[in-house]
Amino acid sequence: MLALIVGPLVGEVPWPNIEWGFTTLAFGELFNNWTIFGLGMPPLEMFVIGLPAVISTYIILFGDVIQAKCLLEDAGKKRPDEYIDFDANRSNMIFGARNVLMGIFGPTITLCGPLAAAMQVVVCERFKLGPKTMGSINSGAISYRYGTAVGYFLLPIVSLVKPVLGIALAATLLIQGFVSFRVGVTKSRTVNDLGIAGVMAAVIAVKGAAWGLAAGAILCFFVNLSRSKEHESEIAAELEPSMAPDASK
Repeated sequence: MLALIVGPLVGEVPWPNIEWGFTTLAFGELFNNWTIFGLGMPPLEMFVIGLPAVISTYIILFGDVIQAKCLLEDAGKKRPDEYIDFDANRSNMIFGARNVLMGIFGPTITLCGPLAAAMQVVVCERFKLGPKTMGSINSGAISYRYGTAVGYFLLPIVSLVKPVLGIALAATLLIQGFVSFRVGVTKSRTVNDLGIAGVMAAVIAVKGAAWGLAAGAILCFFVNLSRSKEHESEIAAELEPSMAPDASK
């Protein structure tokens, strides 16, 4: 709402042009231009080229599951009145089956992840305020999703927020990045883990998934190799006094 007011006033975005009615659903365009039924199966070469991106995506999705678990555990500590039933395996099966169906009938990359971090943060933070604010974490998530789903079909809402979609996306990515970084720091076991993750993130941002994975693998190898050597030297230093001959004898 702030972006809708401040954005046009400073000339960053145009004023919204409110339209009335319902959103036109482009199922024909989706079927013909986005699915295998309209485009046909992609060549085998595309699957091979996409392998680094697939591996990177798996790592990111694995992090999303950990992130969801951390957010829900943190919310549960503030609300002992409700037991939050989170099962990572169950979640994997649910969004895995969903993505198979979406990949065939309606590929939408932005909706294929297991977690909408900004939505999860909003729901969890509001849940922490108590039962009067949100009765259940499940009802909060469902209400949020029902609200957005209805908004998609109402043209006045779509036309109202359309000018600030770029700002909304930037805010969403900022929240996603903040939460991901916070969870990553708390889950890292050593400072070396943080260093490797930081270098990988920078390389992925600049050079892409394949280079980032290669950089991470090389760093993990050399850092762990040096760490094992340091550990062996420490053990040797501890054993030396006990193995040395007793001068008093």
